[in-house]
This record gives sequence, C-alpha cells and structure tokens, in this order.
Amino acid sequence: MAGFFDGYEDENPNSGDSNFLTAGEKQLLIDEGASFPITSVDSTTTQYGPRWVLGIEVEGESRMLGFGKGKVFSRDRLLAALKDHFEKGGEPVEVRIEMSKRSQIIVDANS
Repeated sequence: MAGFFDGYEDENPNSGDSNFLTAGEKQLLIDEGASFPITSVDSTTTQYGPRWVLGIEVEGESRMLGFGKGKVFSRDRLLAALKDHFEKGGEPVEVRIEMSKRSQIIVDANS
C-alpha cells in the first residue's frame, strides 16, 4: 500500500530554509551570556501571530531572531524604540538576552 509521502512533493522545497536562529542557538546565547549586535528591527505578522524580527550578527554571520509581540511589554517597548532608532539611521546596538522568570529580556551588553 502506497503511503501519503510516496506521492507528495513539496511545491516549495526550500521554504524551510531560513536564516533564523534555532531555539537551541538562542538558548546557547542566553546560557553563555554572549553579546551580539542588533542591526535591524522589523514588525510582522506570521503564522505564529505578531512577531518582532531582529537582524543580528553572530560569529560574523548575518542572522535573524524572532520574538512574539505583545507577550513581554518591556521587550516590546525596547524593540519599538530600536525599530525607530534604525529607521532614523542609527548604528547597531550591542545586546545580550537574559532570562527574567520565564521571559527572554534584551539588555545592554555592557550592563
């Protein structure tokens, strides 16, 4: 008996490719307290709802990092201000991600 995947062909086989950090990579940044520059901030809506999408540099590579929007209000305020900063031609900002209870918080890398 033929299975479902015997006849299935993805019309866009590269749709899963992305430059987003994986959950494991993001957790490693948190665990190591690693700093990295944010180079851009965008706001979008995806299949997961409203999201912040950050352009970052990690180990010399341009990557993307996503956060849910409307989940952590202090993070939302910070990312909205950073979005405005970059829209006005602002320079990259060096940050770290820390855990605060169950939330991932973006902080100044020098703090």
